[in-house]
Amino acid sequence: MRLQRTAAIVLFATVCLPAYADDQALGNLIASLKKHSGASPSPVSLTAVDAKDDRHLSLRFTLTNVSGKPLQIDPASLPWGNTYSIRWAAVTRDGHVLPVGYPIDDPGPGESVSLQPGQSLTGTYHLDWMLEQSAAPRNTDIAVLWLYSFPAGPVLGRDPRPFCTGVTVVHVP
Repeated sequence: MRLQRTAAIVLFATVCLPAYADDQALGNLIASLKKHSGASPSPVSLTAVDAKDDRHLSLRFTLTNVSGKPLQIDPASLPWGNTYSIRWAAVTRDGHVLPVGYPIDDPGPGESVSLQPGQSLTGTYHLDWMLEQSAAPRNTDIAVLWLYSFPAGPVLGRDPRPFCTGVTVVHVP
């Protein structure tokens, strides 16, 4: 019986997991932009640069409180705090959108992080949490279009969430 359950789990993982990989990252990003259009101005600013990590394709984000009042945020809601904290799509020089997978990432509760007016936090988001590095062409640059929707509901009582967007060039070694 135990062997049958193990075989069923392995078969499920083998058959079903590839179905979660797709090249709809750009479509998902556009859908998020539409969903959050008309939102109030974001209480934070967000910038991203290529993290220049030899092992991972990464973005180094800097989040700054521009609201003029203290903000509280769950650590998993920081741009680098969870696989799904940001929406993004990676595009090659010839316009090909790189396929991504959707791993399970269900963080537990964490102690809120306080962000004082003018204060900045920095963290790294690893693109390979979703992107297979083998799908990216070697020794070239890719453009990563990203969107971060600030979790304003519990903090500012607003809906829809305000968001920050950007495009960052990342070098693939």
